[in-house]
Amino acid sequence: MSDKSLILELLVDKQNLSEKDIPKVLTHQVKTNTQVEDALIQTNLATDVIIAQAYADYFKIPFYDNEATTKLVEKAYELARLLPERFARANRVIPLFKEGEALTVGVINPSEIFVVQEIYLYTGMKVNMSVVTLSALEQSLATLYGARDEVKELATGLLPSGKKDESDADEDEILDLNKPIPATRETQVVLFVNKMFETSIQQRASDIHIEPYAEEIRIRFRVDGILNEVPPPRSPCSSRLSPVSRFWPSWTSRKNVFHRTEPSR
Repeated sequence: MSDKSLILELLVDKQNLSEKDIPKVLTHQVKTNTQVEDALIQTNLATDVIIAQAYADYFKIPFYDNEATTKLVEKAYELARLLPERFARANRVIPLFKEGEALTVGVINPSEIFVVQEIYLYTGMKVNMSVVTLSALEQSLATLYGARDEVKELATGLLPSGKKDESDADEDEILDLNKPIPATRETQVVLFVNKMFETSIQQRASDIHIEPYAEEIRIRFRVDGILNEVPPPRSPCSSRLSPVSRFWPSWTSRKNVFHRTEPSR
């Protein structure tokens, strides 16, 4: 059985899942385009605790329940800087603690060995896997990287409220400066760039790197001399940011990346 359906086999062996329910899980997985673990939970055929425990028993690695995960994550803010947010969210992995040159991370599915290899490339550290529940992982991602992916929301054409722009608004309507900017072709870029500046200031970044590619734009902030990748915009916003990327190199080249703010005398 493939790694994608390993959890189904484990749950059946543990009598936590009936074989006759497997088609229901797989159908839901395809329909919702989710991971098999999500499909099991959403169809109420298994809890995230049962799933996590089954993986931990099979791979003989530690399992941290929600309370233990929360306590570890509260001390892992510095470790979160080692893993780009986009990577952590896409691969559903969180840093938990460091012992010497070994980094222990929490994952949902330990069979995804390539994640360990990627983390090693990012950190240069030995990686130890442990299992956490899906609910704990989602909460931990919000704790470490923020509850909302505002950059992604803006890039996909959503207003902060999550509603689509109404293009047939009354032109004579009185301007309300507190009202969100309509999500039009032009204002999406404005919103995105504003948010990018706001985030860079919050992180005390000395400069911002924008690298345009054919299908996406890579964005990195330099904080304390280290470049950290941030979630890039996706189409349709990516293509409209090309003018920004053309003038950006000339702007960043004049910045002193080793500058540190000093108190006024």
